[in-house]
Amino acid sequence: MTQIKSNGSESHGRIGHNSQRAISKSERELLEYLMSMTGELSYMARTADAEMIAYVFDMAATEINEVLEGKRPIDGGFGQTRRCQVMVSK
Repeated sequence: MTQIKSNGSESHGRIGHNSQRAISKSERELLEYLMSMTGELSYMARTADAEMIAYVFDMAATEINEVLEGKRPIDGGFGQTRRCQVMVSK
């Protein structure tokens, strides 16, 4: 892995990939909260015998952990944050 310095903070980039930007303090706090919540949701899903749903939450926690450890870019490697719209039918 290569190390990239930006604005006094460090982030890790993969050789052959675009460099990653460092995550901000607020992004880190949000990711840590999401990691906590995905753990709780995974536990709840398992208590309801919803193993596939628990697995999805476990995968989300793994992805979050990799971002926090600098192993994966916060944008998923797409160069920008992808957003989706949730449509709720009434």
